[in-house]
Amino acid sequence: MQDGADLGHDVTFAAILREAALCMIDHAPIMRIPDLIPDLIFAPILRRIPDQPAYTPEIVYGKIGEKFNDATVFAARAHVAFDIDDLGRAASTNELFLSPHRRRLVSEFGKIERVFDNEHPKSAAMLNEMILSCDVLARNFPTPRISESTSDSNDSLQAADFCAGFASEILMNASDDRERELRRHFRKVIFNGATR
Repeated sequence: MQDGADLGHDVTFAAILREAALCMIDHAPIMRIPDLIPDLIFAPILRRIPDQPAYTPEIVYGKIGEKFNDATVFAARAHVAFDIDDLGRAASTNELFLSPHRRRLVSEFGKIERVFDNEHPKSAAMLNEMILSCDVLARNFPTPRISESTSDSNDSLQAADFCAGFASEILMNASDDRERELRRHFRKVIFNGATR
C-alpha cells in the first residue's frame, strides 16, 4: 500500500492470506528443529537436516492443505507440542530451542503426549513427521507423540474445551485490555507461543 499497490489489482486478498499463513508456519517452534543439533550449520531459509527432506514453510503449507485455516491450526499445535508445563526462564516456546533451555527441552519433550481434537489429521501427521526427522528427538522418542481423539472420550480434551470456551467469553466481554483479563483468570497465558 505504501508503494501504491491496489488490493485486488496489484495484490489479491488470497495472496495476503497465503503470506500470513507462511509467516505463521515459519514462526512455529517446530521450524527451529535444526537448532536442537548443536554442531549443525545450516542456511535458515533451507531448514534442512542432513539426509532428510527440507521443511520450508512452503513445503509444510502444501502438505497440510494450503488453506489459511490449515496454517493456523498447524501453528497453534506446533506451539503446544513444544510447550513445557514450567517454561522456567524461557519467554516463549521458540526460546526453548536456545541454550541452556535446549537440553531441558530434549529431555522433557517426550514425557507428555499431545492429544488434540479430531479436526485436522494432516497437521498432527506433519508434526510427527517433522519431529521424527530430527535424530536428537527420534533417538529418545521413536514413536509419534502427537495424536487426535474425540473429546467425548478424553477428559483432558473436555477440560481444555471448557477452558477455551471460558477464555473466549472473557475476551468477548473485556472492555479494555483483553490479555490482562485473561491473566486475571488463568495462571499462565501463552499467546502465539509467548508467555504473558
